[in-house]
Amino acid sequence: MAVRTHRRADRPRMLLCATLSSLAGYPRKDREWSLERKIAEVRRAGFDGYMGKVPPLTPEVVARHGLPCWANQDLGSPAEVKPALQRLKATGVDVVNTQVGDHDTPVSVSVRLARHIMRVADELAMDVSIEMHRDTGTETPEKTFAIADGYQKAEGRLLKLNFDFSHFALTKGLRPPFYERLAVRPDLVQAANQIHLRPFNGHHCQIPVIDHRGKPTPEFGDWLEFVDQLFALWLAGAAPGRVLWACPEMIGGAYGLSVFPNNWVQAKVIAGELRTRWARRVRAWQPSQAAALAESVAS
Repeated sequence: MAVRTHRRADRPRMLLCATLSSLAGYPRKDREWSLERKIAEVRRAGFDGYMGKVPPLTPEVVARHGLPCWANQDLGSPAEVKPALQRLKATGVDVVNTQVGDHDTPVSVSVRLARHIMRVADELAMDVSIEMHRDTGTETPEKTFAIADGYQKAEGRLLKLNFDFSHFALTKGLRPPFYERLAVRPDLVQAANQIHLRPFNGHHCQIPVIDHRGKPTPEFGDWLEFVDQLFALWLAGAAPGRVLWACPEMIGGAYGLSVFPNNWVQAKVIAGELRTRWARRVRAWQPSQAAALAESVAS
């Protein structure tokens, strides 16, 4: 018997947001495009929105381009939280991911900070998530899940996380396939509405997507198998109309090597592959029976 599909309008949506960091130094370091031109390029390339920091993003820039805007923000202490989130709200961003604490911040302190962040986010009616990230309180799976469990025990609801599995794969030195070792908390994956999708393997937090001939690398194929299963998991818990903010992230600095192809070119390749896999998975989506999920997630 064929699986009954549902109206396109009911299906969950994925918003693909390019990070402006993929355009750092583009097209050349000595002729780098302006912020305005980079955002215009994001639109031209077919992305749904973009990710950046405040500043350099301003209320005028965000309003002028009219694209969904996702901001990231480091937060190390409770005193920083409200002023930072107020500034982000005034800028007009739609969602925020925060990096909490440092690598040596005790879990108990990170839990208190996460609780404060989410309370202020509720007060300001903002969509905020806690990001998994190196050199922060969430740098390992064990610490991240301990923080999430501490939050749930104290608040009675799931903590909204921004998943970046590249950091977790690296700490575990995994070989493909990655899914069974990384998607160990389906409750938190399904509760999330933000995800960073940087191609990785178990020894490199960022791998080349294409080779010098422009052909997909085998390692990229391994990663896409993981993402395909991840989309299936998220959609299995998604209510009608739910939105997943996804960032196909390729950035410079310590993440890339000098021999890697251009980050922006690679980001566009990732986006195309993600759209293909999402379309295939979402066509088979069925309305979630777990209606309580939305009520259990931090606002």
